[in-house]
Amino acid sequence: MWRIRLRITGCGLLVFGALSGCTPPSQGAATPRTNADLVEVGHGAVPRGHVTGAIASLSRAQIDARAAGGGALSVLDLLERMPGVSVLRRGADVSVRVRSSMRDPLIVIDGTALSGAATDVVVALRATDVERIDVLQDGGSTASYGIRGSGGVILIRTRRR
Repeated sequence: MWRIRLRITGCGLLVFGALSGCTPPSQGAATPRTNADLVEVGHGAVPRGHVTGAIASLSRAQIDARAAGGGALSVLDLLERMPGVSVLRRGADVSVRVRSSMRDPLIVIDGTALSGAATDVVVALRATDVERIDVLQDGGSTASYGIRGSGGVILIRTRRR
């Protein structure tokens, strides 16, 4: 935590604090956190130990390990192997459910919340394009998304090329 102190005449001492993924420059070299340490939630990324609730995650290494078996994987193939996620395929129709909810989950790709036919975008997305998938499965985890997150939230971060 960084601390900035400003001395203001007549008012006393004012102290500001901020959380950061790096150490302040005065304390040595910056040490950024790895993506494995952080979980994406509605208001940003938080350390995994600070998250209370049901969250399933797949990192790039786990995605690569699942793809090593051969064959091209889609994001739907990855989602249906995650705990608490069901993918129902009826011909060309695909529906995704989180924790047996009757509502469609909110799908967020690179911070952009998709609505409507979001599963069409997920069907077209290849697993090789994905860096990380987090599935927020309970009310505490999805609260920052409001009513749209009541069916669960699927956060997909794509690779930056």
